[in-house]
Amino acid sequence: MEKLGDERGVAVTLNNIGVAHMNQGRYAEALGYYERSLRLREKMGDEAGQAVTLSNLGAVNRRQGRYAEALGYYERGLRIQEKLKDEPGLGTTLNNMGFVYGSQGRYAEALGYYERSLRIRERLADESGLAITLNNIGLAHGNQGRYAEALAYHERALAIAERLGMAERSLFRENRDSVRARVR
Repeated sequence: MEKLGDERGVAVTLNNIGVAHMNQGRYAEALGYYERSLRLREKMGDEAGQAVTLSNLGAVNRRQGRYAEALGYYERGLRIQEKLKDEPGLGTTLNNMGFVYGSQGRYAEALGYYERSLRIRERLADESGLAITLNNIGLAHGNQGRYAEALAYHERALAIAERLGMAERSLFRENRDSVRARVR
């Protein structure tokens, strides 16, 4: 592709190779491919592509526990998504930022991001994204000992996941059952 001058195709391919490495736990390799993709997308002025790659850079850093770096990438992507009015992307990035804050035990901040994501996903009728964000809100409430609130969110997430046949439904069921045991 590079010889043909298809820079956009090369950038997409580099990003996708990064995804494959990340999903196999090969984070250093993933970072290298994402960084190459990002440089190419910046050179081309492909802002939508930059936002995708920045999100992936955030994800790989989050998986490595490098939360400050993850948030930096997510924030850069968020600014681009806001500029482009990319509502689906905003819903995902806000959810991911909430997850980073929750991973650090910063539940109030996590909930703020999750609530913003929730409003967008409800407006877009993004049901699978909605289920994921509802589950994450349930986790944040449960981690703060607010089990009745957590249960309500987990039940909503599970109902959607079961209706859609989402792969996450067994995880959502476990989360609901864990909280349900604490409510009683």
